Amino acid sequence: MNIDIPPMGFKPDPNVQASPARTLIPPGWYETYISASEIKRNNKDTGYNCSLTFTITGPTSENRKVFKNLAYVNPSAQAQEIAEKELHLICAAVQLTGNLDHPTQLENVPMRIRIGAKKDNRGEMETAIYEYKKFSDVPGSAATAPVPPPIAAPKTATDAPPWTEDDIPF
Repeated sequence: MNIDIPPMGFKPDPNVQASPARTLIPPGWYETYISASEIKRNNKDTGYNCSLTFTITGPTSENRKVFKNLAYVNPSAQAQEIAEKELHLICAAVQLTGNLDHPTQLENVPMRIRIGAKKDNRGEMETAIYEYKKFSDVPGSAATAPVPPPIAAPKTATDAPPWTEDDIPF
């Protein structure tokens, strides 16, 4: 059987530049939210992964994405236990207290993640998530930064700043 394949009609453009290589996101705490989620079969078809996409909103690396796959149904008890622990921490970070029936319940809720780097299966460095916190729970963040003490009022007339004196000539 002979199948006629139409010609591609593609004309290469010599001015097209390669996309810049993605660099690792610098380690630290980031404001983020889960922007996409899905449940899918794992590669070996022996269980299910909960795939989450985190979108960074600040303080730097805005709109960069970080991906997390959690093997929440897996023949490996250890993999499943790790996934369940991370799901508990994510639910706490987005303040979900009821049942998690679908990962879309985790989406679009501000939270913070601590990012670092680790080696992937090929031995290359990749961005990794190490902690999850409520948006207001990260030490040193704007949401929890200490409020500076109020400026004390002058105690005597001589302590008063010069612009409060009544002898201003205008």
